Amino acid sequence: MLCCWDDSPETDIVNAHNYGADFTTWDRQADLNLDKGAVFTDAGARWYAGRPSNGEPCEVIHWLGQRRAAGRYVPGVYLCWELMAGNSNCRWYWGTPEGDPEPTIPWCGLMWPDAMPVSLAEAEAIRRWTTGQSRALFFDDFQDSPAPARAGWTLYGGGNSGSRVMRLEPGQKMIAGERAWTDYVLEAVVMLHGPEGNAGVVLRVNDPGPGPDQMRGYYVGFDTKLLYVGKIDNGWRPLGTFDLTKLDCRVVPGTWNQICVAAAGSKIRVWFNRMHPSADKDAGLRLEVTDPAAPVLSGPIGLRTFNAAASFDNVIVLPLDALPTADAK
Repeated sequence: MLCCWDDSPETDIVNAHNYGADFTTWDRQADLNLDKGAVFTDAGARWYAGRPSNGEPCEVIHWLGQRRAAGRYVPGVYLCWELMAGNSNCRWYWGTPEGDPEPTIPWCGLMWPDAMPVSLAEAEAIRRWTTGQSRALFFDDFQDSPAPARAGWTLYGGGNSGSRVMRLEPGQKMIAGERAWTDYVLEAVVMLHGPEGNAGVVLRVNDPGPGPDQMRGYYVGFDTKLLYVGKIDNGWRPLGTFDLTKLDCRVVPGTWNQICVAAAGSKIRVWFNRMHPSADKDAGLRLEVTDPAAPVLSGPIGLRTFNAAASFDNVIVLPLDALPTADAK
């Protein structure tokens, strides 16, 4: 027998439904009755509302790892109400007014109906926790140390900040990874902090410097109306745009947006804010472009802002075969 919150003389196990990142409360509940043990049956919800740290799956798994490293009891967690992001109210967070558009990222569910993970970063965190194995070339959920002490990153253009996320101010870049990387998948979640400017990810970066356009490589960014991919060679050359106002979900400041980019040879494909198939026949694929002139074919990845402050989280780089077979081609 379970009780929705905390311990009870009538229950067989301590149980909790938590929808936030107050892990002091999680610790208290996990330690309430060690003879019974504990399970968090509602954990890992992603909030559409502007919560910079919200108890999503990567944060929950980091908390579990902290307890294990400290030699403390590790409770069970159930990271979703529904395994798949179904055609139900579990895609919308509690309190969403009736008739509101599709959230930019579903509230609950770990997979889409075609079995593609909602988040490749979350899938990696779960894989590491459950099997001890990793597929990632690079992974950072920004949980383990505060900014600016980020091992593996190089910052260009001033200071950074954030707690459990990475915040960059206008005109900044952060670069990580290897110059030898060629074809790969890059995913991150990005939150704009104002209505002006844009933010996003860079890939195949060469010769980076302090200015926003001081590099050679590619940028996939967005503002509140447009998604675009272009080449930066100490200047900007657009390769493609997508009208975000056509989507049922809306890009507004203070909410998270998910970018996934696959680079293979001279071809770049971009998925952005995938929605349920009932509202998104393209399964999130928004842009597919080819660089026809001297493409940049290798280099590390990074985060970039332009005339905007933005927060970033759950950055992951994976081999191309991390995508389903049809998408990896």
